[in-house]
Amino acid sequence: MIAGRALPLSIALLIPLALGGCREPPDVVLQNARDDLADLNKTGCGDKARIGEAIEAFARHVEPRAAAILRKAPEIEKTSSGLFTVFETCKPPPTVLPPGDIAGIDIGERRSVVKVKKPGSKTESDIPFVLVEGRWKVDLLEIPAFRASIQVQ
Repeated sequence: MIAGRALPLSIALLIPLALGGCREPPDVVLQNARDDLADLNKTGCGDKARIGEAIEAFARHVEPRAAAILRKAPEIEKTSSGLFTVFETCKPPPTVLPPGDIAGIDIGERRSVVKVKKPGSKTESDIPFVLVEGRWKVDLLEIPAFRASIQVQ
């Protein structure tokens, strides 16, 4: 009877390991986030029909607290009559995710860092990631450019 329980238990233990190996690595998440951020910046606040969709596409790549800020940005700016500006033009600036080529990736158990370097520059910028429900998410609240873009007028 013990042998009969060992197989289902083994399978139950291996499934999370197998699924964990299928997650997109931080560098792929970064590229997808950059693509969706570029689309969001093209959409801008002028296209009311698409702004929610564009924000949601970008927000799916970031950790939940920052995603909530992104989703509420247009509403907050509108209801505060410009007193509180989440972003200058209701969209995050493209520099929220530091530009550059990937120079290295430090992958940890729950946190990772993608190092990017602008061509012709000697300095690197760190883009932090956190594991959320088995997926790597950009930790926007740890990126200085994101924090600087959130301002009170």
